[in-house]
Amino acid sequence: MFCLPVFLVLSVVRGVVAAPFTYEMALSISNAEIVTGIDSTELIVIGEETSNYLLGRSGPVLDPSVTLSDGSVIKIFNQREIDHMVDVRELMNKLWRLHEFMLLLIIVRLVISFLFEKKESLTNISQETRMSGMLSLIILAFAGISGLLLFDQFFLQFHEMFFSNDLWQLDPKTDRLIQIYPRDFWFGALFVTAGFVIFLLLILSGIAQWYLRSASKASDQRGQLERQRLT
Repeated sequence: MFCLPVFLVLSVVRGVVAAPFTYEMALSISNAEIVTGIDSTELIVIGEETSNYLLGRSGPVLDPSVTLSDGSVIKIFNQREIDHMVDVRELMNKLWRLHEFMLLLIIVRLVISFLFEKKESLTNISQETRMSGMLSLIILAFAGISGLLLFDQFFLQFHEMFFSNDLWQLDPKTDRLIQIYPRDFWFGALFVTAGFVIFLLLILSGIAQWYLRSASKASDQRGQLERQRLT
């Protein structure tokens, strides 16, 4: 059941995108209030708008504005940043559809198991969960070490792979999007996401292992009782 690890990864990604903590972390790491000159309360609102935008809860364009102390209104992002966020939202929408498809596959697998495998269903599901969980942990461990040592290269290759233009190449001196969400924020967000995924995989693998051990002990006890009855 390799759709389970993919579902968990995308669930955590979706949760991270939705969590206010993510945007508070970004402001803390970037010192965005100082760098952009925009009040922290406004920046928190921008974070909420960004979250809603990436989750598909708002219009097709992310174009927030703030009112300064003198009453003037300024746009936060320039056209290049707005266009890049359109690309990011398209990528996120694909991930959310994949997330929902993985959930559907899991439900179908469970239904098939309970309908046709009957008594063996929980054992089979637990074995698949344990196997996919352990393999995923090994892959994540390797990816985590690689990400730690080669993050900048990974960050570059990610953008070159998933974006067909260079709109993601922003200037930290002038572009507020990268001022609010700098490289160090993405480094931290990657490991927060990986940490949650590993935690969930360990829990699920542990539950599966516990069930398999319990089922094995129960089977052995039934076998012993049967042998005693026959003798």
